[in-house]
Amino acid sequence: MGDAPPLVDGRRKKSVVRRGLVRQQIVEHAARLFAEQGYAATSLQDIADAVGLTRPALYHYFKRKDDILAGLVNEIVVGAAAEVARIAEHRDRSATGRLRDIVRLMVRCQGERSELFRIVLRSDAAFPELAAGACAANYRAILRSITWVVAQGKARGEFRRMTPTVAALGILGIINGAAWWYHPRSPHDVDRISVELADQAVRSLAATPDRLASTTLHGAIERVRTEIERLERMLGEA
Repeated sequence: MGDAPPLVDGRRKKSVVRRGLVRQQIVEHAARLFAEQGYAATSLQDIADAVGLTRPALYHYFKRKDDILAGLVNEIVVGAAAEVARIAEHRDRSATGRLRDIVRLMVRCQGERSELFRIVLRSDAAFPELAAGACAANYRAILRSITWVVAQGKARGEFRRMTPTVAALGILGIINGAAWWYHPRSPHDVDRISVELADQAVRSLAATPDRLASTTLHGAIERVRTEIERLERMLGEA
């Protein structure tokens, strides 16, 4: 009799794991359909058919199409905004290094899950107000984080004179483009692409040689840190 509770717990755990796997399948198929057909044109029946479930069975996991979309927004946009903010807050690191890490992170995320990001980036007018609001709020948070890092780089002499918000919007454009032209079946390596795009973003903001010559001691120290970070990456990739 002492063994009964563990068996029950074991079955419950298996049930929870299976439920989680099925929910993930539903979300992934829904994401593909939303991207291909649009949110408004995709029905719960379409999603059930794609997963291989009856519509009543689908209701055991999601009651409404809005609930699936809410899960997608939370997984994609909220998670990305939190991670970008975490990187941006590392004030002991150079702005150049942080910006490079943010671009690499976002490009990898969008490349690996391009279908999901395309849904969010399309800003479908049919999105429920709550989901649309969450998308917009978290993308504004990402933009603020990038803007703040760019402004710090400008103040420290790492970046040239420019308007940080405009520069951040341009960088976000570089990042978001990956969701449209890259897919996991691409012959190109997403990590290598993320490195190249991060380098492009950093070079587009780099201070000119004349400005580098007139920067403060603090700016010089930051450039040394940036170079050390670059060498560490090269050694890590070797």
